[in-house]
Amino acid sequence: MHFTPHSESIIEEMLKTIGVLNFEELIRTVPSQVRCRENWDEPGLKESDVRKKYRNLAEENEPVTRIQSYLGGGVYEHFIPSVVNHLASRPEFVTSYTQYQPESNQGMLQGLFEYQTLLCRLTGMDVSNSSHYDGATSLAEAVLMALRNKPGKILYSKYLHPHYTEVLKTYLFNDRSCLFEVTPYEGTMTAEAFPKEEEISAVIVQSPNFLGIIEDMISLSEWAHARGAVLIAVVNPVSLGMLEAPGNLGADMVVGEGQPLGNSLSFGGPYFGFMCVKKEWMRKMPGRIVGQTADKAGRRGFVLTLQTREQHIRREKAVSNICSNEALCALRAAIYLAYLGETGFKNLSEECFEKAHLLQEKLSSIPGLVPVYNKPFFNEFAVRIKHKKIASVLSKLRRNQIAAGIRLNQFYHDHANDFLIAVTETKTAENLDYYYEIMKEVLA
Repeated sequence: MHFTPHSESIIEEMLKTIGVLNFEELIRTVPSQVRCRENWDEPGLKESDVRKKYRNLAEENEPVTRIQSYLGGGVYEHFIPSVVNHLASRPEFVTSYTQYQPESNQGMLQGLFEYQTLLCRLTGMDVSNSSHYDGATSLAEAVLMALRNKPGKILYSKYLHPHYTEVLKTYLFNDRSCLFEVTPYEGTMTAEAFPKEEEISAVIVQSPNFLGIIEDMISLSEWAHARGAVLIAVVNPVSLGMLEAPGNLGADMVVGEGQPLGNSLSFGGPYFGFMCVKKEWMRKMPGRIVGQTADKAGRRGFVLTLQTREQHIRREKAVSNICSNEALCALRAAIYLAYLGETGFKNLSEECFEKAHLLQEKLSSIPGLVPVYNKPFFNEFAVRIKHKKIASVLSKLRRNQIAAGIRLNQFYHDHANDFLIAVTETKTAENLDYYYEIMKEVLA
């Protein structure tokens, strides 16, 4: 990297201040394979050449418009109506980052208030904040709420999303002893596997869980409440178009990843996490909450309220030190839900359910391919290849323009030949037939 003499002296002084000898020592922890190897001392490219160069790089990606993707695991391909992009990209929304001045942000505040209302209706809860960074972050914040209320064990299933588990362990780095992983029985959580004679702070129930199986939330919430613990539900919001709202099943907090609600796959982000709670948790909930009020003239208005973040109160009293959220992604969710309406959202959920079950039924008829668990599921299910190497099978499907699913051995050593398949409304009957025919041919 080339610096001018003046900038070199400044940089040397900065490096000296932080205790490193040179720029290379500063970035020594960055893996060599991800470092830029271009020679920046060469003359710069023209704008047209830069565009061509990066267009060629972008074309090496294979978006879901080119292949049939059955990848899921918490992030799903859904059709996004054009109205979502059109409204969410309006300048007054895009530029409205933080709504500290309600007099100049009423449009965005109203949009977020409506988002909160829609999420409460969807989850059956009393209060929603206006988003977190992602689903894993919202779960970690819910666990911190539970621990502040009552110290004790945090019970979670082996089939809680593995990335969520890792984020939990990071948040609780100094007190991981409170985390207790429950071994599922035939794919689901059961109270028989819970620790005896322990103080329990919270039970985390992901339903559908990472393998797509629907959990018995009622019995788990009854067990938790009998011991003075709370139930934290982690949900796929699209499943709530046909499954009972977790608030009606005994959940005290409901969290999850909001990407399926009008947000693109976007190579992994940005997404947003949602959090909804019962009323008694309202003042303990982190994040922004938009409230409805009235001005001096009696006109309806919206403001940020109950602000318990460290930007607004003494740091030691803050319920969270994350000062930001994903307001624009949450706004997209509000537009998406309002556009679909109750009937449209229910139809979407049922279509995902029906197509997933149709594909599972087709695949189960192929010799050498069996379900990992025969349990109720929503739109995602795990299958096992019995007599062939999974890497070879998935590779052959990939050559036929099918991203067949997520290999589970990267998360679980006892699922070496299993993979997870997700089906959404974007798949046609012809797509499902093609998947079935290619899989049957590969396994023949």
